[in-house]
Order: sequence, then structure tokens, then C-alpha cells
Amino acid sequence: MVAVPPVPPPPDVADAPAVVDPGERPTTPGTLRLWPNPSSSGQVHTSAHAPVEVYDLTGRRVAEAMPMGDMLDLSAVAPGAYLARSGTERTLWVRR
Repeated sequence: MVAVPPVPPPPDVADAPAVVDPGERPTTPGTLRLWPNPSSSGQVHTSAHAPVEVYDLTGRRVAEAMPMGDMLDLSAVAPGAYLARSGTERTLWVRR
């Protein structure tokens, strides 16, 4: 007689992975989202609900902007790579 392994029960809905919109990238807590990234216009969407500070790679603050809804105007920032911070959330942002 051959032993057949038991069939596992169906997974619980709580164990199912979250559905992620294909246009969104999952983030970890503490990650500020700015998109598109890189940006050619400086007009970006954001997950921030508080002022966003933008720093160059030497640590000098080059801009501060308040989101309007989910939009952020960083068009005055010159092309380059920057660090952005809002409260305790941080990210790397590139302006082409």
C-alpha cells in the first residue's frame, strides 16, 4: 500500500498577498514615494501629506514644497540626484 500525503487546507484569506496596482511599487514603512522617478518636468505625485524637503547629495537643502493633494511641484530644482524627506519618510529622487 502506498502512503498518500494529506492535501493541505486552502489558504486563509489573511495569508494571501496584498494586490498591488501594476503601476505602483510596494514600499516599506518610512519610504517616501515620489513618482515618476526620474522626472523630467519636476511635477511629481507623492505619498507625503506634509512639507517635502529636498537635499542635494552634499546634504544642502535645495527646496521645500507642500503637496497640493498628491502633487508636488519641484520644477525649480535643477537636474540631478536628490534625497527627499517628509517627516520620518525618506527617498532618493532624480530630476533629468
